[in-house]
Amino acid sequence: MLLLYAIEVNSLKDARPMDPPTIPKYSKWVWLFGLFMCCGLPSMIIFGVYEKFRGAKHGVQGPLCLQNLRALANAQAMYALDNMGSLPSTNWMDVTLPYLKGNVGAIGCPVTHSSNQDQYGYAMNDKFTSKPIATAMTDEGMPLIFDSILLSRNAVGPITSLPRKGRHLQPDTDPQFETWKNNVAFANGSARATQDRFHQ
Repeated sequence: MLLLYAIEVNSLKDARPMDPPTIPKYSKWVWLFGLFMCCGLPSMIIFGVYEKFRGAKHGVQGPLCLQNLRALANAQAMYALDNMGSLPSTNWMDVTLPYLKGNVGAIGCPVTHSSNQDQYGYAMNDKFTSKPIATAMTDEGMPLIFDSILLSRNAVGPITSLPRKGRHLQPDTDPQFETWKNNVAFANGSARATQDRFHQ
């Protein structure tokens, strides 16, 4: 038994130490690929889903805003019929509310009003407050109600208070070249998205 142990010890002394395992050269590329698959790819998918959701959200809010502005312009026309042809004054949202036939949500832009109920996002053109509706009809290139940086209820201001960038991303445009527009409504009840800055 002792003899066998001595032989084994001698053979271990003569044995060459084992080389450490070598790492193949391509393994760092495999590691980087794995890192990309674990972190990079999910991030790209999440970003893509976010962009689609953002575009879809604006795709719904822009047309809804136009619908609200049409309803408000028509409500003002009905108000004028009941008030000797005169448009409302500084409390225009409150006095036209009965003419919206229960559509209370129309008094706020969906972009601003959905995030904060105290922010309405529409303003009436101060050029037309308490004026005859015929004046606003004659100046048909000038909006009566529009998206505005004045966010309070019953906001009245100049057309220059349109948001500078535009509030609504247009869904029909190439996402690489985003087009943001503001919505405006006219005294004849029409409404449209525009990049015009208008001039008083």
